[in-house]
Amino acid sequence: MSLGSIPAASYSAGPQWSNFRDAAVPAARGGCRMQSGILFRSGELSSLKGKDLARLEETGIRLIIDLRTPNERRKKGIRFLPGREIKVVSIPFCPYGKDYTPGEMVRLLLRGKDEQGGVCFMEDFYRGIGFDSPDQVRQVMELLAEESNVPALVHCTGGKDRTGFITAILQLLLGLPRPVVLEHYMLSNGLIASRMRRIERMARWLSLFRLTGRQLRPILEVRREYLDGVLDELLARYGSAEGYLTEYCGVHPETVEKLRRNLSAEGKGEGTNASG
Repeated sequence: MSLGSIPAASYSAGPQWSNFRDAAVPAARGGCRMQSGILFRSGELSSLKGKDLARLEETGIRLIIDLRTPNERRKKGIRFLPGREIKVVSIPFCPYGKDYTPGEMVRLLLRGKDEQGGVCFMEDFYRGIGFDSPDQVRQVMELLAEESNVPALVHCTGGKDRTGFITAILQLLLGLPRPVVLEHYMLSNGLIASRMRRIERMARWLSLFRLTGRQLRPILEVRREYLDGVLDELLARYGSAEGYLTEYCGVHPETVEKLRRNLSAEGKGEGTNASG
């Protein structure tokens, strides 16, 4: 059994499983167009070891796309079991060229006086993911369009924002209804809640308790309006996920068709076990 057939809630059986789940959505939820076991998403995986690492490798993943910045990747790599080769490709998403350290993020948030500062930061961050990273989006799509690269895993640090955006674009491209895409995106809050509480405590300590939970929560949660906002603008400009990819990100139309074949249930055949 691959992890793609396990309910999303069970992916977070331990703290090491950081927001890990299949990007496919069960047909009963309106997600019949993306093949399960082909594309996974998660937060950073540096804590995986032993049985958890073996379980990850049982998915048959061939490629890991790491969206983290250099500061985020420092000392946070992943070691695989001997004899198992998984290709790891780094495609850093640094909207507006910003690669904040934890201390810099704390200082930035201290400039705001209430929750709205964090909300504005996140809305701007999402817009930067969508509209200041066309080359990175194109590179991700080109890699996932290659049949030899799947099953694949896309991840960032929390697995919620950059990974959430990339997953949403792919789900829309495959024809998932937007409400279903948003519902899948919102699952992150439950899957990373305990980790985010730890990060909140650490950030408050780094700020000498000048930051409040109210100021921090907008950047530690996913909120429907973050993804909705960038999708509204993207679809208003380009009409569809395909239009965004081809017109703005420079993805070749043939690559888009290969993506559809590679990730869709129709392209892979219903019931195919991708890891077998």
